[in-house]
Amino acid sequence: DRGSFASKYGLDPERKWLLVFSGSRTEEVRRLLPVMSEAAVQFGAKHNMQPVLVESPSIDSIHYDQYLHSPLTRFRASDATHELMHHAELGILKSGTTTLEAALLGLPGVICYRTHPLSYAIGKRLVKLPFIGLANIALGVKLYPELLQHEVTVSNISKELESLLSKQDQFKRSLAGLADSLRGTGSGPSICVAEAILP
Repeated sequence: DRGSFASKYGLDPERKWLLVFSGSRTEEVRRLLPVMSEAAVQFGAKHNMQPVLVESPSIDSIHYDQYLHSPLTRFRASDATHELMHHAELGILKSGTTTLEAALLGLPGVICYRTHPLSYAIGKRLVKLPFIGLANIALGVKLYPELLQHEVTVSNISKELESLLSKQDQFKRSLAGLADSLRGTGSGPSICVAEAILP
């Protein structure tokens, strides 16, 4: 249960958890973690939530230290990340498979994406997709708010989290059926993630 999980990993069972996923590549962390951590601490203080940085095992913890503008509880247990997401309240998410994992586990969140401006401009020309988040692509609708490039600010993240907090039940109802729809897609990253998470 949640209490036992909290005790095992040093989390506060009395507070709801706000998860921060800043990425599994050093460049992602450099661009996203400073603003993500600041937004998480501010929002967490306002709503009595515990901000939790979910570290990737592919990145040394020291690298995160460089870009943490605000202190967060650190979580570094990749085999328990899905259970953590299941128990959490909200997430600040980098784009990619994390967003799909969040959707399958019922975790509302805001998607943040920052890359080099030139890379973004080239990618925008080459990739004709309506959304950046894999969860939104799988759903076919922008359920998860997306903040891109200069939109990734503390105030914008906080604003989107406030909106999500006010409509959590509606948000989770919108996720109903996602697992079944992914099971029916056959192959690809989405189905692989679904198979890894779902019983």
